[in-house]
Amino acid sequence: MIVPPSSWSVGASPEAVPLVRRQVRETLRSWGREELADDVCSVLSELLSNVVLHAPGEALVSLHQEGDGLLLNVVDGHTTVPAPRLATASGTTGRGLGLVTSLTESWGFVPRGDGPPGKVVWARFGSTPREIEVDLDADALLASFDEDEGLGYEVTVGEAPTQLLATAKDHLDGLLRELALAEGSVGGVLPRDIVDRMRLAVASFAEARSQLRRAITRAQAEGRRRVMVRFSLPAELADAGESYLDALAEADAHARDRRMLSLESPAAYRVLREWYVRALVDGLRRAAAGEPPVEYAPFEDRLLQALEEQETRARRTALAAQLQQVTARLAAADTLEEIAEIAVAEGRAALGATGGTMTRPRGDRAVAVLTLGADVGMQDTYDLEPTGPHGPSTDAIRSAAP
Repeated sequence: MIVPPSSWSVGASPEAVPLVRRQVRETLRSWGREELADDVCSVLSELLSNVVLHAPGEALVSLHQEGDGLLLNVVDGHTTVPAPRLATASGTTGRGLGLVTSLTESWGFVPRGDGPPGKVVWARFGSTPREIEVDLDADALLASFDEDEGLGYEVTVGEAPTQLLATAKDHLDGLLRELALAEGSVGGVLPRDIVDRMRLAVASFAEARSQLRRAITRAQAEGRRRVMVRFSLPAELADAGESYLDALAEADAHARDRRMLSLESPAAYRVLREWYVRALVDGLRRAAAGEPPVEYAPFEDRLLQALEEQETRARRTALAAQLQQVTARLAAADTLEEIAEIAVAEGRAALGATGGTMTRPRGDRAVAVLTLGADVGMQDTYDLEPTGPHGPSTDAIRSAAP
């Protein structure tokens, strides 16, 4: 008997996944194929989760009987292909396609044949469940992917450490998974419009993320310690790249305010994505304007620059805090002696000095009026002629400037 296929339209939200999973399980039960329900539903969950995370939009799920086996199709409107990768120990994502490989007779993807852009990810199941270990052959699966050539302008950013790229990618995927789950939550901390805006920005940059993911996987499979970061993309992704950075900066701000479970991106991850996305945006705009490509600063140079900028900001913050403290202490002082003691003590602390002295002019000399720390008992040292060697005190006396 020929059993007609069953199909379901799935909205772009996490709550749709368990609903269609239940419907698939009921269909298999009605077909008398309940022994495959666990495998089919596990694979379906993974494929639909990839749609929610990486290709937001409506998807179409269909289930067909093929002799003793089954064919599961998941159709979406994005050309980004499912790329297997070697998961890092700390990553919360990256293992799903290994699960798909272990539970199916075979799986793959093809372009949509019904007109609209997109792809069909298919999976075949045998007459009995398979129990095999997950053994992700990255080389074999990567060899089946289409190359990125012909998608647009070629932009070469430069090399970056493979491990850093992989761990940064894992952190981002975990954050995106939380955003996807937040969209389906009731009474979540983040407003729905914020979640929608961030997810839309990330989805618009999906092809660039997919190309980088494949480059990382190739480098991991080949044991290379560095990845040459390059892209082949249309010019309109320049605007998408800027929106992508804004969305991730906003997500980090919410994480920093503890409005998310995910932690704020570490500084190295933020520098990394700013480095390659900014270069990509610039490269696409240059290419679209007919300008020649340029060589971008190496990632390590940009990282050192960021560390120097961070150190400068930290010094300024510490100075501002110290000035605020000095101002508060001076405001509470009642006598000139208290003001002098505060000034010397705070100056000593700021310079890390073991002692300090305040001087004042007396005739043509600068004499000590207050000493603290190691300077106690050394007043004669500060009995200076203003015409003598240049120093802060003598210069101030000569010029009468503070």
